[in-house]
Amino acid sequence: SSTEEFVNHGELIFSSTGNGVVVNASFVNFGDFEVHGGSATVHDINSNVDNHGTLTLMAVGNGGAGLSAPIDNYGELISVADGGTDSNHLPEFVENYGVLSVLHDLDIQSLDNEDNGLVDIATAQTLKVSDFDNNMGTVRGSGTLDAAYFDSWGILQPGSTSATGILTIVASASAELYDSSSVDIRLTGNNQSDVLAFQGTAVLKLDGQLRLDNQMSNPGAGTSFSIVTSVAGFTGSFHSVEGTDLYLSHGVVLDVTQGSNSIDLIATSVSIPGTLAADALAGSSAADVI
Repeated sequence: SSTEEFVNHGELIFSSTGNGVVVNASFVNFGDFEVHGGSATVHDINSNVDNHGTLTLMAVGNGGAGLSAPIDNYGELISVADGGTDSNHLPEFVENYGVLSVLHDLDIQSLDNEDNGLVDIATAQTLKVSDFDNNMGTVRGSGTLDAAYFDSWGILQPGSTSATGILTIVASASAELYDSSSVDIRLTGNNQSDVLAFQGTAVLKLDGQLRLDNQMSNPGAGTSFSIVTSVAGFTGSFHSVEGTDLYLSHGVVLDVTQGSNSIDLIATSVSIPGTLAADALAGSSAADVI
């Protein structure tokens, strides 16, 4: 079709059969827009797509769903499968201000996750991107983010809202966490923890905050957890750590130790918990300093 602007307020499906749909106009979606993939079907919108509703890429049959167009997502962009095994694919630039849910493998040329944007990668699924910038958004999940270039000014949250998990980031060219970034790790009552695992050949450049959501039952001294790992190693360090002192009443704190390839939490006993009743001056030889 050819027009100046195509606006969808209802339900629109691009079928997996035929040679693909071509739209020669800017495209705005406020409704439900489904793109189905077949054996070799690629749909083409020769302008920008603004999504304010729900845009679903669905792998069907022998092929993933493909939509060739730059996308600004303010609603929900979902990658799913209905019998298809190949990855869905967006061969152009995506800017995410809403929710990007990866429930089936998805390939994107370039992705910026902007303010308040959420990228959620499900267990055993992969989001593959040449260049990924997490610009004050959130990356969450227990799947894999495969990005040659990875930069984060926002939040990284392994796991889900209801369970711990391992978020794997495979970076081959560069991987960097900046001053405003945060890594959020949850420690649960059964002494389990989230893990942020960097793989690939890029050395992880650390900065920003490490924030611990500590819900553990009283961990015994010597209990340890690896919470951030990097196969290629680290440079730098987190500039602040929150949530290590929730067990002072039991005389236990969580000590953060950075090694060559992992950052670990080790439950450590302290003789003076640091309560208001502790009779020791800060900085004196009688005070413990963590």
